[in-house]
Amino acid sequence: MEKVRILIVEDCKITAKIIKSALISLGYEVVDSVATGEDAIASCFHQEPDLILMDIEIEGPMNGIETADKIRSFFDVPIIYLTALSDGITLSRAKTAGGFAYLIKPFRKMDLHANIEMTTYAHRMKKKAKENEVKYRNIFDNMFDGFIYCKIVFDETNKPVDYILLEVNDAFEKLIGIKKENILGKTINEILQLEQYNHLLKDIEIFNEAVYGEKVHIKEYFLDYVGKWFSITVSKLQDGYLSILITDITERKTSEEKLKFLTFHDALTGLYNRTYFQEELKRYDVPRQLPLSVIIGDINGLKLANDVFGHNEGDKLLIRIAEKLKQSCRVEDLIARWGGDEFVILLPKTNEEEAKTICQRITNFCKQETDCLVKTSIALGYSTKVQESQDIQRLLKEAEDKMYKNKLISSKRAHELIISSLKESLIEKTHETKEHIEEIKENLLLVGSFMSLSLKLLSELALLAEFHDIGKIAIPKEILNKTTALTEKEREIIKQHPVTGYRIASSSRNLMPIAEAILLHHEWWDGSGYPLGVKREEIPITARLLAIVEAYYVMLHGRIYKKPLKPEEALQEIRDYAGRQFDPALVNVFIEVIQKKNKSH
Repeated sequence: MEKVRILIVEDCKITAKIIKSALISLGYEVVDSVATGEDAIASCFHQEPDLILMDIEIEGPMNGIETADKIRSFFDVPIIYLTALSDGITLSRAKTAGGFAYLIKPFRKMDLHANIEMTTYAHRMKKKAKENEVKYRNIFDNMFDGFIYCKIVFDETNKPVDYILLEVNDAFEKLIGIKKENILGKTINEILQLEQYNHLLKDIEIFNEAVYGEKVHIKEYFLDYVGKWFSITVSKLQDGYLSILITDITERKTSEEKLKFLTFHDALTGLYNRTYFQEELKRYDVPRQLPLSVIIGDINGLKLANDVFGHNEGDKLLIRIAEKLKQSCRVEDLIARWGGDEFVILLPKTNEEEAKTICQRITNFCKQETDCLVKTSIALGYSTKVQESQDIQRLLKEAEDKMYKNKLISSKRAHELIISSLKESLIEKTHETKEHIEEIKENLLLVGSFMSLSLKLLSELALLAEFHDIGKIAIPKEILNKTTALTEKEREIIKQHPVTGYRIASSSRNLMPIAEAILLHHEWWDGSGYPLGVKREEIPITARLLAIVEAYYVMLHGRIYKKPLKPEEALQEIRDYAGRQFDPALVNVFIEVIQKKNKSH
């Protein structure tokens, strides 16, 4: 048998050389090795190879798949794709271009040999099928698609009336979900009587219009019982036979729909995007839509959600806001995401009072929200066009100006409400009582007053008592309330709460003065604490005092995993850790104050 003559299309010289060496060692003849699609086509003219090894990503304006398409137009030569890519899109493109096989680099010599042998054998069989029987030619031509081979049933006037199914391929079984034994030998009309198949080939009468030797594309349709899109193409053959090609085009249809959706929609919220809004604005800005109102909104707390809890929580906030807007508006209203944290609503045939009512409805829906880390809150502004002469862009500007004015008035209040909500959620999450906070606050202020600290520091101590653990809001409840020993990973999560608390406090004008104390309230006097490992006077005095007072409270009241101590036992443990965990000078002051307090009670 003559050697198989192979053309290599590979733009990496080293890879091409390795492939060539492997082919020669396997007993094949390498007729040429080129790096571009143009050279590959030229080489096909001059060398007439038996097989092409085609890299998908090659030099020049044409990639391997496009080159294969050109080659198929002029030559009957099989192609094996060589690529480092194995994703579904690449495979789909390779299938569309009609490759015989598909090898992922790097590949073994034995795999290359097996694919060449199988491909050349298949190609020989294909040629033989063309010479001997049209049936096999169609099966090989359409090996990636579902294929049905039929015999036409004629009536006494030689008019085609039905089609007997003689053969279907494996791809047809997989595409449609119909077993061969259920349909072979039956006519199409008989199959259509079966309920599960009655959507298949329902346009049978169109087959009669097909012309011998030509392929006629009938339709694209969605087969709901398998949830896929298909394309049907029919070829009428000589001697009363018919071939039907069924191609799964679900991926293409899905991509088209997705592309169409993303062109006009915001991918995160599903609302219309700014591009679509600008186009639709022209359609809405007509006399029959008057009065035309517009609402512009800006989310409160998005930066806090992103900075403290991560962009995933920020995305959730955006999605929830989008849902509130949809709940508050009518079907005919157009809602779009205007920018990062801004939304816009067009309200046709809506006067100013109605627009105001919709704004109030949005606000009320936001207030009703529970069971989320950052509650939805949005600053809104609206404006109404009542005369055709009014400029729509000016209308948008008026609504935006009102929104910013409302945001200046309400954003501070909204932000503090978010912080307050986080604190309430934390108390509920950790089951810590308000009495706990008050007791820590009382002892902090007692010690601070005894030391004659400034009113500013006393005020910070009072705030610190309430908000020092605010960062725990980001810790999963199952870790916070765990009754068994924490794992190393869980301890690392716990140690992040001062950093989270610092971010929250830094975002609030009211809490900013205690942000550093929140960050450092778990640092130790000797520098062995967390999260930064600072020591001694590098730790704010407010954080050093809180560390002692909170430790004393925990010792007195215990934890799930630790029994409570008596006051003197707790004070002794505080003494034991002076100079290590606690500031020794503050320990002495604290003990003196607490002992006096205990005696007075």
